[in-house]
Amino acid sequence: AGKFSFMNLIDSVKIVPDSITFSDNKLEFFFNWNTIASIAVHGDEGAITGSSGSISAVFNSKITVPQLRDFGSIVLNAEKGTENAIIQLMKGENVVREVKGNSTKKYIFNALLPGEYYIRILLDVNNNGQWDPINWESKRQAETILWYRSIIKVRANWEVEATLFTAP
Repeated sequence: AGKFSFMNLIDSVKIVPDSITFSDNKLEFFFNWNTIASIAVHGDEGAITGSSGSISAVFNSKITVPQLRDFGSIVLNAEKGTENAIIQLMKGENVVREVKGNSTKKYIFNALLPGEYYIRILLDVNNNGQWDPINWESKRQAETILWYRSIIKVRANWEVEATLFTAP
């Protein structure tokens, strides 16, 4: 750790990480991030030695730690039909978060990066916690997927409330 130095950019005080590791070409250092908004990282020449014996050059970097105010949240209210479902928050074709349906029919997604999201609901008919595809042997249809393509726009430091209307 002697070849690294870290400084809190808010008050210019040197800080000491809880630990530093380097493996698989990944440098990781751990701090109590609750008290840090941005830090400056300095590495001396040879601070990192690769498995082939190569050593790093001097490097300096700045890391900004996202704060709670940089994220938004979605409060999703469902009218009915989600008790035995899996509710997925989607961004593009990627599942960002996934929650199991509940009797309150209220789902909260916190700490979201600003952007556009939409909802996909997997109707978990057999209540096994996963979507089941078609099964030819047992002649069982695939479980239904409901796509709600209405965009939910999340902004930093905002809470968006949305309502899902499901079929009767």
